[in-house]
Amino acid sequence: MIDHPLLNDKVRVNWLVKVLMDADRLDSMGALGPVRAAATRWNLPLYTDKKIESAEEKDIKSIFQDFSIRVPKIYNSLWTKSARQIARSRIQFLRVFIKEYEKEAHFMLKSFHDLEIE
Repeated sequence: MIDHPLLNDKVRVNWLVKVLMDADRLDSMGALGPVRAAATRWNLPLYTDKKIESAEEKDIKSIFQDFSIRVPKIYNSLWTKSARQIARSRIQFLRVFIKEYEKEAHFMLKSFHDLEIE
């Protein structure tokens, strides 16, 4: 039996579970989000230019996809009003970071391609 409210609807959800889950989710947002993604998905490449829409675990193929696709969708699963308030500025920062990261990653990939480095 999986003891997680999002994976098993039989798990008892109370205020403590909601607060702890929100705290964990907030850790993945903002400036620490990409660092956490890199630490937990160390076996994936930093970036792939393949576009995906799904936030499903099985579809995430790079660290970039984790923090650019999966993490922003977490906002909608926050339980508490205070967590959503904290998350707003973190998600705003993450969106700016995602644009810059993608721009630099595209430049790097283009440079590798131009130099015929695989």
